[in-house]
Parts: sequence; structure tokens; C-alpha cells
Amino acid sequence: MSTVVKLQRLVTATRRVGRSSQIRRLLFEEAAQDVVEYALLTALIAFAGAAAWDAMRTSLGSAYTNFSSSVWNRWEPADPVGAGS
Repeated sequence: MSTVVKLQRLVTATRRVGRSSQIRRLLFEEAAQDVVEYALLTALIAFAGAAAWDAMRTSLGSAYTNFSSSVWNRWEPADPVGAGS
């Protein structure tokens, strides 16, 4: 049985029962445990991404600043045409 069918059955079943029964179903039934596991996995990935983004933002900003500085320091204007002798 596919996950989509399981979710559809879970949604139709939870419409018939009360709020406390929904929570009990999410915690104890096998089909509902899949939903809880996916939610926890998604939350874990989101928190890891948020933590990694803060470190990456600082290092990427300094890398771009260093690159920009090195490019501007190497730039030499061209000699004017026809000037001088």
C-alpha cells in the first residue's frame, strides 16, 4: 500500500474521531507513525540547515569580499593612447 493511500485513509479516519483520539492514533498506529517520522525527519533537516546556514553565510561573505579585494588590487588601468612622447 502506498504512502498516499495510507495518508488518505488516515485523513478520512481522523475526521470521524475526536481530537484526543487523533493524537492517540498518531502515536500508536503504524500508518500514523510514518507521518510522525517524516515530520520529525523534516524538522531535523530544517534545524540542521538553519545551523549550517549561519556558518556558511559568514564564510561565504568573507570569501566574496576577499575575491573582490584581490580583483580590484590586481586591476591596472590601461596606458592612455597618444600621451607622453
